[in-house]
Amino acid sequence: MSESVQAAVDGVISDLVLKARETASLVGTFDPQKLVAMESDPDTAMEVLRALAKDCDEVESEQGFRWRLNPDTRRSTLSALGRSGRVAEVARKARPEPDDLFGEHLIATVLGRPVKLLDLPTKALAELNTAIQFVAPVANAETSSQQVERVLARRAVESTLRIVLPTKLLGRHTELKRLNDYVFSIPDEVLAGVAPPEPMRVTGIGGAGKSALLAEFVRKLMRPNWGGVPVIWLDLDRAAFATADVNLMLLEFSKQLALYRSDLSERLSRFREQVREGAANLSEDFDSEASFTSSIWSIWQQQLAAVLPLREPVVLIIDTFEEVMVRSESEAVKITRWLEDLHTEGRIYALRPVLSGRILPPEYSVPLDVTQKNQLVVGDLPAAYAGRFLQTLLRNDGIEVERPLCLRLVRKLGGHPLLIKILARYLSEEGGVVAARDILDSENSQQLDERFVNGFIYTRILKRLRAKDPDVEKLAHPGLVLRRVTPGLIEHVLAKPCQLQNMSNERATALFTQLSSQVWLVEHTSEPLVVLHRRDLRRLMLHLMTLAEREASVAIHAGAAAYYQAYRDPYLTEREQDIEAQYHRLFIPGVDLPDPAQLRTLLASVGEDIEEIPVEQRAKLKLFTRRQLTEVEVASLSSVHQIKYNSLQANRKMRSGASVESLNYSQSVDLDKYQQPTNSPNTTTDLSSYIAAKFERADIESLVRAASDVVDEFFNLLESGEASRAYIQDFTETPVWRVALASLGEDRGITFGKLVQSRLEKARYIEWARPINRTAKLGLSAGEGISMLMSLCGIEPLDTLRWPIKPFSQIRTESIEALRASVILGVDNDPQSSRLAIVIATRLLCDLSSTVLNAVDHPHKSFRVIDKGIEEFVESHNVGSSLSLAQLQRKTSVGGYVEFERKLCNSQTAQEVMRGLSPELYPLIRNALSEHSQALIEFSADIESQVWLWPEELKRQNLEASIFRDSQRWTSTLIHFADRCGLLMALVRFFSKRYPTDRAISQMAAICIAYDNQLHQIGNKVRGRP
Repeated sequence: MSESVQAAVDGVISDLVLKARETASLVGTFDPQKLVAMESDPDTAMEVLRALAKDCDEVESEQGFRWRLNPDTRRSTLSALGRSGRVAEVARKARPEPDDLFGEHLIATVLGRPVKLLDLPTKALAELNTAIQFVAPVANAETSSQQVERVLARRAVESTLRIVLPTKLLGRHTELKRLNDYVFSIPDEVLAGVAPPEPMRVTGIGGAGKSALLAEFVRKLMRPNWGGVPVIWLDLDRAAFATADVNLMLLEFSKQLALYRSDLSERLSRFREQVREGAANLSEDFDSEASFTSSIWSIWQQQLAAVLPLREPVVLIIDTFEEVMVRSESEAVKITRWLEDLHTEGRIYALRPVLSGRILPPEYSVPLDVTQKNQLVVGDLPAAYAGRFLQTLLRNDGIEVERPLCLRLVRKLGGHPLLIKILARYLSEEGGVVAARDILDSENSQQLDERFVNGFIYTRILKRLRAKDPDVEKLAHPGLVLRRVTPGLIEHVLAKPCQLQNMSNERATALFTQLSSQVWLVEHTSEPLVVLHRRDLRRLMLHLMTLAEREASVAIHAGAAAYYQAYRDPYLTEREQDIEAQYHRLFIPGVDLPDPAQLRTLLASVGEDIEEIPVEQRAKLKLFTRRQLTEVEVASLSSVHQIKYNSLQANRKMRSGASVESLNYSQSVDLDKYQQPTNSPNTTTDLSSYIAAKFERADIESLVRAASDVVDEFFNLLESGEASRAYIQDFTETPVWRVALASLGEDRGITFGKLVQSRLEKARYIEWARPINRTAKLGLSAGEGISMLMSLCGIEPLDTLRWPIKPFSQIRTESIEALRASVILGVDNDPQSSRLAIVIATRLLCDLSSTVLNAVDHPHKSFRVIDKGIEEFVESHNVGSSLSLAQLQRKTSVGGYVEFERKLCNSQTAQEVMRGLSPELYPLIRNALSEHSQALIEFSADIESQVWLWPEELKRQNLEASIFRDSQRWTSTLIHFADRCGLLMALVRFFSKRYPTDRAISQMAAICIAYDNQLHQIGNKVRGRP
């Protein structure tokens, strides 16, 4: 075949592939042979299919295997159709398969056909939403994604309420009235915005019906068509809220509020969009979270300004509040402060917060400032309603028991809803009346204590198993240790601990058959030879085990772990058996946890059973999955693990803008007495947390005294090549950098530099090019880090380093450590590199300083600003507009940057701009200034007229109200914006002059000023280079 003919054939095939791809972009799954006409020319059709297959995924359907265009190809094809104006034409010709809902929605959306959202089933709505998102860039859809999501979210809420409360709620009239009164009886001072609302605290023991009560409460408030009082329900047991991140909670709050207030939905949507834009550009520098929180509230006020304050009731239910209570007092305070912020900064004056959670033992509970009037304890149902509830449950199972007999039972055993459910299951299985009279005629006829009533009834039920074989009872209670039961587990795991004789496969199967008939005890599965123990019964009985039963339970756990490890269960995959084996190993004393990579999956499998795991294993599992620990759990950890936990907490505290000193270091770090730690793995001093705490205090003497140990730790890390928790962050936040700064503050920089040099000369092999931070792809190398330390301290990095010292050569700078390296090490002016500009992300620079802002309208000869956000700031300034935190929170992506001419970047102005922000100093400055709120207000008042752009929220009148309400957050916010304006050192010098005898401020100023001077000197030296 000639080349011209081949080209023509190839062109025909390309056209056919394009046509097929265009059609496929507007259907869901399709039969490829129908899409491509096979009968016309089979060879050509096969070529088309081969080409199309590269862009498709194969999916299984009831009609066999079909194809579906992959998402990226669908987007690019639709985009091309949109540009050509042919998208509607192709949509009209497309013929989706009869069961292809997604394809139908794609075509309807493109053609602008109206859709009755409320008539569509949930699955169809989800398909429609996906179709709208694909089509939105190329066609004006009649229905928006936001409208679909609102319907889906409302259905999710309604479905949750049906699950929590499937039948009518009985006997909670008093509790419902108290909740209703709380919502609609709002004190005048709260509605006026003068005083924050006091929450309603709803408590009760597990299974008391708190969720059912709240579900009925919500149902009454919602009214038909969602026209009632808005109810926002946040469950702290959700993974998204595991750390009680109030910024995430506010986003969810706004999303749920929009379900009730359609008039606010557009404003709330813009609020979330702007917050997400800011979050995408949020750095991991210290205090960024605190300043971002202030900006989020500014965005809220900006977007909802026209409708604030809200004086119509808004109910906020925070469910599973015990999750916060068991963590720490600071977590509970964080939530309660957020509730105040919703009222004060969110200006939701009719906010009615409800905190719901189980009653906890005294050692776990955190005191809350809630008056008796606003405490609602959900206890037993009144006898009349408890009796009716029991009778209703029995009737649902086809068992008729007279009301008086039900009343006698609940008067004897109590009206706990969970107990009544279990009792009803038992009576249904046992025949009803006879079993009920048997319980009533028992020797123990007195009213039982609430703490023991559940255990009493469950134990009695277990002892009355209706089974022909007495060995079934032996299986029942210790056997509850297992989540699943099969004949194989009875034979190989339960037989010996439960003292069952003459066990065989036939015998195990017979026992399983009898056990599986106890429907109140087990739940059936799709596999006839697999049952699950009922979770509520299982968890309670695990609490009630005697010592002998606990010993048997350990043997069962060990047997189950071995059984699953050997992959002997025919009904589970190997992966599922691995998880079951790991689950049971958690209950065996002295057994190590599995590989860290598997822990999160294991934790998800454990679920609510986590409280039943022995405290030592539970604490380690939570530690390695970054969960909060209770004080009891922390105390159970080894000293090494306590060190790890406290260090993680210290880092988290500092990053959120809180003080490290609020942590409890009693088990690991003595903040007042420092003793030389050893390099032994058994040391009880966590050096990195110690340095973090001392640095925050500006305790120069202690930091300098620890210098030798810190340098040794740093070089041990480099020599071993291992990852270190203390060095998986920006190099300017590491212990060795902090001690270097402290040494500068005491005018001992040269001494520290020589210490680094002497330790280097003794070092074993160091892989110079390997990143110090093992988790970073482009982090500083070992050679660069050592060179920076020595240069910072005034020591010339000589050949003794055994490392060819070179100027810093990254083309694009995205971190503070890289920014410091470009100043301290200089930049590469090699002729091969000179034509490439140096690019630094504007989020690292003092972008609100006059030097940077001036360069927008009048580009500097050595650099130019390429950032739409900064251009908007300048435009606002030029027309005399004031800006809020919301506007100054960068709206641009990480693409905003400043471009420096490599040959001219050593000029004084360029060097000053390249210095950028100094977040490594924020913890130091914040701690020193935290007790001087009035002086911070005066500083803000002095400079607001001197700078181009100063946020409205930080001007005197606004700051006065904010800083006394939340000192740490607003101190952090002011420090951050002073730095963005290039005024961080002005702030330091202001306080140094104002409080000359304050030791904390003097020490802080000594470090900051020495660091600033040293960087200036290094810059001067760089400019003097040829």
